[in-house]
Amino acid sequence: MNRAISVSVSAFALAASAAFAGDLDFYAEECANPALDVNKRVALVDSCVAKLCDAERYAEAEKLVLTYLPQQQAATPTNRVPSLLNLLASVYVWADRMDDALGVVKKIGAIDKDAGAKRGIEIVRSFDRADLERGFADQLSDGACFGFYGSVGGAVDPPDYMKARAMKYILDPKTSPSGKVYAYMETLTLDNSPKSLQCLDALLKLPTNGLERTSFRWHTTYKPAFIKGDWKRVVAFYRLMEKCGGMARSAADVKNRRIYALALANAGDKKAAAEACEAFAKAEKIAETDAWSFRYIAAMVRGEPVKDILKDAKLDVKDRALVLEAAGRNAQTLDLPAYAEELAKEYAACFTRPGERSLKVSFSSEVIRSVADWRAAYPKLEKALCDRPFGADVEALVTDVNTQRTIAEKKEGDNLKATVEVSAVCDRYALHVFLRVADKDARKVEHGFQNGIRTEIYFAPGDNQPYQCMGANPLEGVTFLMNTLYDSLHVKRLKIGDGFRSEVAFTDDDYVTHLVFDWKNFYDKLPKDGDHYRFDCLCWAPGGHKTWAGSRGIHHSSDWGRLVFSLTPAQLTEIKRELVLSSYRDWATVGTRGARRMLTVNQFTKWADPAVGDPAFFEKCLKDFKAEHEALAKRVKPEMDDATVNEIFDKAVPGWMGLRHVLDAKRKDFLGDELIEKGE
Repeated sequence: MNRAISVSVSAFALAASAAFAGDLDFYAEECANPALDVNKRVALVDSCVAKLCDAERYAEAEKLVLTYLPQQQAATPTNRVPSLLNLLASVYVWADRMDDALGVVKKIGAIDKDAGAKRGIEIVRSFDRADLERGFADQLSDGACFGFYGSVGGAVDPPDYMKARAMKYILDPKTSPSGKVYAYMETLTLDNSPKSLQCLDALLKLPTNGLERTSFRWHTTYKPAFIKGDWKRVVAFYRLMEKCGGMARSAADVKNRRIYALALANAGDKKAAAEACEAFAKAEKIAETDAWSFRYIAAMVRGEPVKDILKDAKLDVKDRALVLEAAGRNAQTLDLPAYAEELAKEYAACFTRPGERSLKVSFSSEVIRSVADWRAAYPKLEKALCDRPFGADVEALVTDVNTQRTIAEKKEGDNLKATVEVSAVCDRYALHVFLRVADKDARKVEHGFQNGIRTEIYFAPGDNQPYQCMGANPLEGVTFLMNTLYDSLHVKRLKIGDGFRSEVAFTDDDYVTHLVFDWKNFYDKLPKDGDHYRFDCLCWAPGGHKTWAGSRGIHHSSDWGRLVFSLTPAQLTEIKRELVLSSYRDWATVGTRGARRMLTVNQFTKWADPAVGDPAFFEKCLKDFKAEHEALAKRVKPEMDDATVNEIFDKAVPGWMGLRHVLDAKRKDFLGDELIEKGE
């Protein structure tokens, strides 16, 4: 519970606050000392009571308030008494004495009826006594009632009895127009019941006279309705706002007009939406970019072509891009995907972009176990520099904590010209990516005298695949992995030390980060000749931030490049051979290696067991699957021809490597069929 109670900021109060921790008992006595000047005591009482309650010394806190209260009643009968009574009520709440707290509420109500009722509601809420709340709510005057239950920005729905009271108040012909609007604003903006809609309709029929100066929180009212696609209410809110002073009272008039036009079109009145946009585009003092945005909406709702709308516009390329971007978003809101795609292409054409980058990945018959093995193959590999500028604000380096990226403090002698070079190669076990920095001062980086280049790598095994983001530094390699999905039948999250590892190596002339992606992570996405994986490397370098593929922003997947594989069928079969053998070991290993056995044999024996399993499920869904995969396992030999490898890979490896997920899926289908058969 929040016990922060305001204290007068005076020299006396500051000194007292510092001393509380050391001598609370003394200051509690001082607060109760009638000889102390009343004004000075004011600065102590609230804080001292809160601190006593923090220490669970409730009796002393109660005594302190009760000692001080009569003196204040005598000195100033009303101005400080309600706040002191509130403080006493808080003491009782903190001490779990609800009845005593509500007794104090009666005293507050005797001074200020609405204040007492509000405090009563707060107290019964803190004790989770919803059955008592309405009694206090009924004591509130109409204005205080709707204001108290009014949500900030319409984020919280008031209780039904309060909404019923508001509806009655709004439909009462004796209520003033401004009072009707206020009651609706505070209680009914989230309510879509027939009676609430009747109230909204009644507000829309009110004469303008008497509402011109009424406040209407359009910008916080339309949002929930707009998010839910409740277009008719958004339109109604806008028209009600116009009755209540119109745009002169709105700080975001262009945005509100745009929301209104989009809602009008989505509600079915496209003609009115187009006419409204044309009128808005001609409004006084409207920015040129906003005027063109309205023209785009008008054209789209009419079904007209948008290709040449900006043909005669006198906009620079930046403003042109802003208009196209806004138009594309509006097309999506209008559920017009063809327009959105067309506008996206036109928007992209505003930027001068280098071509898409790719890097050839060849197959090495010699296994690449380390940076030393890579150096032997290095002359034959295709290489590319990370030399394209990173396009986003570097503030993202601080604000996005996902990859634990940091901006290193610059050191004297940092190599401002150093650049990362990317190369890649694969063997039968893994895909290997190497990030090399040629630097004559590499040893200074190794020993911490100079900054090296930190890297952020994005990797996805093909188009439309979940990606991995990883952060690396030249001294430790990859220290952080950000996964974008959980493990499933078709996605395996990379884990450092389990299917993925990295290493670093230094010489006098360079330093290299080696990334190893085990094929077992991608057994169902193995690349054929000409296939590609998506990749980019972002370099946080002392001399400026660069990328390999040209990313315009953090996690900006549309700009990543491609690792293109050059693999013969025989080389692909070598990869499959290793996966067959390794997954067979996981399937067949028994004995002391219980963890692996639990994922294979014991999974089946568990379900077949009548005591702890489900024999019907085993018989229907697992028995044949188990027998089929056991038969395939018997065909695995140290030496297999290519045809056998490919057959076993296609038929067995998905079941062996994804066994847990396969069994989960079978169990889900089985239970679903059972429910359908039972009609449940």
